[in-house]
Amino acid sequence: MIQSRDLFKNFLEACAALREPLAAYIREQSPPPSCIISDMTHWWTADIAGELGIPRLSFSGFCGFSSLVKYSLILRRSKL
Repeated sequence: MIQSRDLFKNFLEACAALREPLAAYIREQSPPPSCIISDMTHWWTADIAGELGIPRLSFSGFCGFSSLVKYSLILRRSKL
């Protein structure tokens, strides 16, 4: 968990530093992957997918979590 907003930029930069190691790893795979699935904050995975000619599917993990919380609150409210 990121402890403060000030550290979020550092976190994203650290994740982006994984670009080249991930690209190298994917190139070495046999059979090659058919797509890349990544969180939308890892924008750089789109570059790798483009270079390798494979699709990229992105999602927002935070939005999924917030939707779960909202759903849980709605369920609890109906029981009150």
